[in-house]
Amino acid sequence: MPLCLLTIAAEKESCRVEFPAALELDLKAWKLACPNGEHNLVFPNQEGKPHSPANLLHRGLYPALRKAGLRKVRFHDLRHSFASLALASGENLQVVSDALGHADSSITLKVYRHLMPGEGRGLSDRLAEKVFTAGVAPPNGGNVVAK
Repeated sequence: MPLCLLTIAAEKESCRVEFPAALELDLKAWKLACPNGEHNLVFPNQEGKPHSPANLLHRGLYPALRKAGLRKVRFHDLRHSFASLALASGENLQVVSDALGHADSSITLKVYRHLMPGEGRGLSDRLAEKVFTAGVAPPNGGNVVAK
């Protein structure tokens, strides 16, 4: 699928957000139907202004969660879910860090390291597989402790 990017303005700077190409036509149609405002928002209120946080939650997020049969979560939890699912499925750390808008990937690594596949598990098995399948004989005939 082709990569689609949308430039959005945040409070202090603009950023580019990736979205599935399958949504491109729907998003363009939605944008044309939205009221225009000074900020050119993708999801404005009826006056073309940003939604109030309370309305966004009570008229948007919470009804959508109920309709989907999902438990009530905080809006910010969606951000953590995105990062967690992306990293747990093996997505590149830098790509996820950029999507989250982190200034440095070390921030992403500090928060989500425990979710990365294979993190801290199976190191000795992976090393043994690399070393011993490369034709190198184990020392002492495979005995770890020297006699």
